[in-house]
Amino acid sequence: MRERVANTIKIDHLKQVFEENLSELDDKGNFGYNPQLKYKQVFLELRTRYMSEVLRQLTSISPTVVAVVEHDLLPSIEEDWKKIAPKIQGYE
Repeated sequence: MRERVANTIKIDHLKQVFEENLSELDDKGNFGYNPQLKYKQVFLELRTRYMSEVLRQLTSISPTVVAVVEHDLLPSIEEDWKKIAPKIQGYE
């Protein structure tokens, strides 16, 4: 993930995100603020896609799967799940 962030976002923009985070926490007292959600294309996209794929593979081999994830990630995981092909293909 670090490499993806490093390759897609400039240091000045990361500084802005950091300062925005501090402002939300200190000035506004918004402790529920999550910059990963605001800039999800940079921070979360690959992570949730991978999680969705792993969960999908698990459900193909086990009838019962329990996943513990951050509640903020659920909408992204659900979106990615819907994009996965219905039939899982092997590595043959």
